Amino acid sequence: MSSGRISPFAVHRIREMPLALAALLLGVPLFLAPLAEGSFIMKRSEVQIAIPKDDEAKPLKDMFVGSRQKESVTEITSVRVKSLPEEGGAEPVKVVWVVTMSNTRPITQVVMLKITLLDEQGERLVTCRGRLSIASSTLDKEYEIKMKLKAGIWQSGSRVELKADWIG
Repeated sequence: MSSGRISPFAVHRIREMPLALAALLLGVPLFLAPLAEGSFIMKRSEVQIAIPKDDEAKPLKDMFVGSRQKESVTEITSVRVKSLPEEGGAEPVKVVWVVTMSNTRPITQVVMLKITLLDEQGERLVTCRGRLSIASSTLDKEYEIKMKLKAGIWQSGSRVELKADWIG
């Protein structure tokens, strides 16, 4: 039989209840937010290449999502540098990267692209980002991503790393 008193264990549980409830109420929406929007990372692709010279488009092989066998693929086909910084120009210098994409999938595809300039040792010098959206049945569409940096940093760069998060 109960003596009418609340046990110390029950008091502890009652005191902790608001904290647990608050954590649950705050944590669940944050956890479910990406699912509610319908967005999540389907695939991550990355590649390192030498910096393209003289407006030359560098082809990229492994920057895609989908199935090439079924001809249902969204891919970044090439990257080039549209405008190089002028020597002795004003600081900061601006570099414009041009990314070419194609999409044969039946959906609009979104990709979060990060372009990082690397030195000879592979150290990261500067990064720029872009959110690209390509409609279904679109071929060879070009996107520009701008990078601001100091001229000395550009001169130190030897390679570029591209990381693509394909959002579904």
